[in-house]
Amino acid sequence: AVIYVACAPKSNASAMAIWTASKDVREGRTVPVPKHLRDSHYRGAGRMGYGDGYKYAHDYQGGFVEQDYLGVDKTYYTPTDRGHEAVMRAYLASLAGQAASRSRARPDGPKNDPPNAIGNSDSR
Repeated sequence: AVIYVACAPKSNASAMAIWTASKDVREGRTVPVPKHLRDSHYRGAGRMGYGDGYKYAHDYQGGFVEQDYLGVDKTYYTPTDRGHEAVMRAYLASLAGQAASRSRARPDGPKNDPPNAIGNSDSR
């Protein structure tokens, strides 16, 4: 076990992401939680627009749907090209490519219900 751990690919990418995000918070670089991500399970939330437009990723093919989760264009986690992070890096790049190609294909941006969404019978 010691030899495996000593020889295993190592990365501090996750730690760097946490440290950078924590620094942003400490220095006051925060933004409100996007309304579509706010809790909508209580009386009055709907009047404030909380939860409106939320896309449940599990209802979409591959469990992925393009959606703003942060409220700003910022990336904290950047996987390395070593070990399993190389696989994660390629996967994240493929998701970004899918999202970009959908946005380019539709001048008005991505739609809420792509053709492979559960319950969407549209066969485009």
